Amino acid sequence: MKILIISSSFPFGKNEVFLENEIKYLKQRKNIDYEIIPSKKDSEINSNRKNYNYNSLLIKKKNKSKFSKFLNFIFSLKYNQCRKEIIRVLIKNPKALLYSAYSISNFSFYVDVFKNYFNKCENLENHIIYTYWNTEITYALQFLKPIYNYSLVSRIHGFDLYKEVRPYRYMPLKKFFYKNIDYLFPISKEGGQYIMINYRFNKSIVKHFYLGVNDNNYISERNKNNIFHIVSCSNLKRVKRVDKIIKLLDSISKIHNDIKFQWTHIGDGSLLSKYKSVSSELLCEVRFKFCGHLDNDKVYDFYKKNKIDLFLNTSDSEGVPVSIMEALSFGIPVLAPDIGGISEIIKDKKNGFLLPKKFNNDDLINSVSKILNSNKIDSLKKESRK
Repeated sequence: MKILIISSSFPFGKNEVFLENEIKYLKQRKNIDYEIIPSKKDSEINSNRKNYNYNSLLIKKKNKSKFSKFLNFIFSLKYNQCRKEIIRVLIKNPKALLYSAYSISNFSFYVDVFKNYFNKCENLENHIIYTYWNTEITYALQFLKPIYNYSLVSRIHGFDLYKEVRPYRYMPLKKFFYKNIDYLFPISKEGGQYIMINYRFNKSIVKHFYLGVNDNNYISERNKNNIFHIVSCSNLKRVKRVDKIIKLLDSISKIHNDIKFQWTHIGDGSLLSKYKSVSSELLCEVRFKFCGHLDNDKVYDFYKKNKIDLFLNTSDSEGVPVSIMEALSFGIPVLAPDIGGISEIIKDKKNGFLLPKKFNNDDLINSVSKILNSNKIDSLKKESRK
């Protein structure tokens, strides 16, 4: 059996660590031949990722120039789904027309690339194609599946699931690609319900599978001497709302001036310099550090070597965050909003605390104050790892 794994950029770059964990198990199977097909190359391969078998098919083929995108959009008009999508967006969301055209162009491009590739392949009936993101690549493979008769499965996370986090609150094309796929794997139960309600996928093919993390057999110790260490871990982009953590720390350090607050953020992104600057200005009484990107093993080392009292997530949209699972695996209580599938792993007041979906700074302050005054921290830590 051969499995073609379509990634975003893995094994290139630093992302898709959770896919790396899956492939480590896959490589142990003697009866499976696998090949990774990344859709882009955002940097060179890290030294610890050089032993993966990958194919540069999609990296060599590009749909980047405006002329190329325009041509692929014109070619797409021969497909019924694309014509319907254009009509749909013109009627319901005309401001999103350009955004829709971009998605349609990509779909047309991937149809042509995979068609040319499959015409050179043999025994596609024995292939499983596994797309790690449910995007235009998956739609193209659904479109071609009846011709080539391979098996097709796809994971679906957050950005590729929730239309509310997309520009114009609009998800191009997905409504027309709910067939010709064997299984769709949302990363939460809530995500599975969302898929069936919003995109008409048949219940029989929707199977939720959590991403999961390794058990590190470790519980982070509490800080003493009135030190309270908060950790957050995410990309520094708008949807993660790390600015709310900065605002919280500014407020709570003044309310609880007997506590020595420390804050460590793991992750980088376009807002790193802005958040550093704002933190330097506001957090005079808080020790803070932006670690930037850390490889997965370095994140685990950090959790082992440091005493951490709370993991904080303030995101606007999530599936079931791997960053929260990692914190739980080290016995770190979590404070996070009740969005996506977070309530499937955080049980309020048992292994962490759930914020309202539309929380404000007062909600954050009150929740952290309750944690500071709680006598159940040790119990929370044990339940986190459990």
